Amino acid sequence: MVVPFWKVAASKCPPPFPIGITGGWRLSREKWFTKMRKTMFFGKYTLLLSEESQLILPSNYREAMGHVAYVTQGFDRNLFLLSEKAFTAIYSHVQATSISDPLARLLSRLFLGGAAEITVNGSGKIELPFRLCEYAGLIKEIILVGQGEYLELWSPALWHKQMESLNDDDANAQRFEKFHVSIA
Repeated sequence: MVVPFWKVAASKCPPPFPIGITGGWRLSREKWFTKMRKTMFFGKYTLLLSEESQLILPSNYREAMGHVAYVTQGFDRNLFLLSEKAFTAIYSHVQATSISDPLARLLSRLFLGGAAEITVNGSGKIELPFRLCEYAGLIKEIILVGQGEYLELWSPALWHKQMESLNDDDANAQRFEKFHVSIA
């Protein structure tokens, strides 16, 4: 029996409000998708970076990001911009690793040692630490890429290299096969 996507998805999303006389919790398909659009980061934007390393987040990202965000080094000479919730989730995984493991210590140094807490003002303006902008080669333009739970910040030159790799259809079919991505 095939179960419609919205029934599976809605059952996995914690309902935010009571409904009905019994006081039970239920979430309609439409409200679930509306909620997900407000809490997920997707899409790609080209943004300008000021001389003070400031940028303005797109309006549809502001609510999901909240007033406090974290920025840290990414794995591909980019930056990760995370909401407090996403940063805390990754932090708990990093902290659960053994400090006796050299790779775990490297991950902790990369993720936590390079991290900075930043404030998101009411208009979505954030200021990135200069050292992180320098690391990622961010000068005047930034490519902001939604990754569901977090955002990636790229220099245009490095993003162009990523796109060259991602636009190789034959390679994509082979490299992503192991993830078993399917709709059902």
